Amino acid sequence: MDDQDVWPSDYVLLKPGEVLMDQPGGVNFDKKKSDMLGIVQSVNAKERTTNVKWFSEERDQGLEQEAEEFSLYEIMSHPDLKFRMGDLVVISREREQSPSSDIAPRAPSVDDIVLLVGRGNEIFNELLQERTRSLKAGGKSEPVDPRSIERRGDVLLGRYGVEGVEALDRYLSETNKMAAETDKLAAQTTYWLVDRGNPLQPPVPEDVLSTLSEHERDLETIRPPLHWIGQIWKVHQDRPSALIRFMDGTLEEFPV
Repeated sequence: MDDQDVWPSDYVLLKPGEVLMDQPGGVNFDKKKSDMLGIVQSVNAKERTTNVKWFSEERDQGLEQEAEEFSLYEIMSHPDLKFRMGDLVVISREREQSPSSDIAPRAPSVDDIVLLVGRGNEIFNELLQERTRSLKAGGKSEPVDPRSIERRGDVLLGRYGVEGVEALDRYLSETNKMAAETDKLAAQTTYWLVDRGNPLQPPVPEDVLSTLSEHERDLETIRPPLHWIGQIWKVHQDRPSALIRFMDGTLEEFPV
């Protein structure tokens, strides 16, 4: 491979020298050609040529029907649209998703974080006091290890609901960050986050999910969603999209 080589499914542009046109009075820049975007269909490495399908002027209308042959020295890879099989990617969220979406949410506001941390602190103190009473009832008076509080998602869910579990998770996460920033020794004994189960377990199919109790469905809700990071499984050559395989093994097509 060298700087001139491209692969099938690569996005390409014409090189600057190929978008000039002769006009009376000299050479001028061809804006139309400079905006052309194509997808490589095939490459002949021996002949140093490639077949490219170009997008129509209205790119949302798709690709032109016929591929055109170009020298590898006439085209170049797009500087931003680089997608190769095997690449690890995250799914951006440029538009609002429904509250139930399992795509990575937008970053919460400062007010949202403050409210979550406050509620999580209340739950944590309640669990800490409960653990203290339990130890005293057993005749023990040693200090309570904060990591020994109840942290099983199914138990916490029944008591505090999904929002409570999220709040406790956020509080413990922020506590860990502060410990790591202020005291290296404290960072070694940071609190455990809520046990949400195995995030790599395949999701429950919709038809099965509908038969579960509300509590069991909630358990699926608090499991860490991993439908926002995955691996490119296929880059389509006939449309501007890629097939992504998520961490739990599911596949979904996204526009590039």
